[in-house]
Amino acid sequence: MSKALEACQKVVAEKQFTKVDGVLLDLFTASAIVQVHGALSPTNQAKFAVLPLTKMASVALSCLK
Repeated sequence: MSKALEACQKVVAEKQFTKVDGVLLDLFTASAIVQVHGALSPTNQAKFAVLPLTKMASVALSCLK
């Protein structure tokens, strides 16, 4: 699991924003990333996990629309 994804899970568990690789990660965005990651197939989860945090957020938020 990637550092960014672990940080997202930590933010959701603690309900506290944090800074990851110079990017502030809020609870709403972290929750969206974790939910989208959980809904993907194992193959796509592996592809999603290696994306940079900003790209993960972009993909996750576009899936929520």
